[in-house]
Amino acid sequence: MMKKLLCILMLVVSGIAYGDTVTLNNGDKISGTITDFDDMKVVVTTEYAGTIPIQRTGIASIETVDARVLLIETAEAPVEARLVVEEGKQLLETSEGLSDLALEQVAGIYTVPEAPEVPKAWSGTVVAGATLRSGNTDTMDATLTAEAIREKEKNKLTLSAFAAYGEVESTLSTRRYKGEGKFQLYPREKLYWYILGSAEQDDGRKLDNRFVVATGVGYDWIKNDKRSLSTEIGIQQTWEEWAPYTPAGKDALKASNRAQATTGLQAAINTLSLGVVNGNLISNVQKNFRLYLYPLADYDGRSNDYLAARFALSYEQTLFEKATLTEDLVLIPSIEDFGEFRLSNTFGLSTPLTQSMKLQFSLLSEYDSHASDSSVDEWDHTLITGVSYGFGGK
Repeated sequence: MMKKLLCILMLVVSGIAYGDTVTLNNGDKISGTITDFDDMKVVVTTEYAGTIPIQRTGIASIETVDARVLLIETAEAPVEARLVVEEGKQLLETSEGLSDLALEQVAGIYTVPEAPEVPKAWSGTVVAGATLRSGNTDTMDATLTAEAIREKEKNKLTLSAFAAYGEVESTLSTRRYKGEGKFQLYPREKLYWYILGSAEQDDGRKLDNRFVVATGVGYDWIKNDKRSLSTEIGIQQTWEEWAPYTPAGKDALKASNRAQATTGLQAAINTLSLGVVNGNLISNVQKNFRLYLYPLADYDGRSNDYLAARFALSYEQTLFEKATLTEDLVLIPSIEDFGEFRLSNTFGLSTPLTQSMKLQFSLLSEYDSHASDSSVDEWDHTLITGVSYGFGGK
């Protein structure tokens, strides 16, 4: 019995110390949180008796545990202050100190609104990975991925870049660069309009360059701390140029043409030293100088441009409170040529090492029906293992 009384006493004392206190004319005190206040009544919400309405005429004084927004009849604007009681006297506590206050002059009590969280200017990640193998076959592969996001209330800007380099027995096998920018505008909470542009070069697949512009609409079906799911639909215009050479063949041709240009320029210099100047000499100098500056200007490649639809899905799921699983799928079917399409799927898994660093695994699988025209495989798979560094809360 004594223990129960002590628990009740501690609860009451805790309520008095850490809650608002309304003192009645008869001396009784009610502690809790003032949740409503008008000319006729004050409503106090308590843990021990629920909601208690009290007539204003029966209240002697009020003490708030923290500052509130007060409407005072004699003040021109709302005041952020605390109601204080000292020696039975009602006082007003502001940043300037204490002052007398007649409780009848208080027309309203409101909670001070929390300051909105200021979004970070930029957030993002940088992922670096490398694989080295020495022995029967010497190989080296390196990748670098970077993403930066600037998100505001109604729009979001995402910038990303990817680079990959690989060698087998000191012969270049992979050289790829890609950059992308995407802007999303939210006219509604979950519905958004987007526009994106990208530029890419992939020597390993004989892709000299690819430029893309796309636009459409998207919808965030799920977006919380545990998971997110969004889909997009739109149209995309693509411009491509394909080379007839592999990375090693391209570099070999470049070196050969520059060596040929150097030999030709050296011969021209020797001729000039003999005092011979004619039209053929000037023409050869111009030709070799151009060849040295643009060693691949005259290669026989092919170009391709087409209009396509764009369907995309992005999913993210938190696993075991720390690990993160991601899935990004993009399907681009050609509108002009039925059966021609591109597909890109990125599956990722990351787990934290420190507060800002993660161990990350990702598998990028790509299909391009146009690749067969350049005698390369239509499917391409890239497995990336690396360490990522997050900034700005990422």
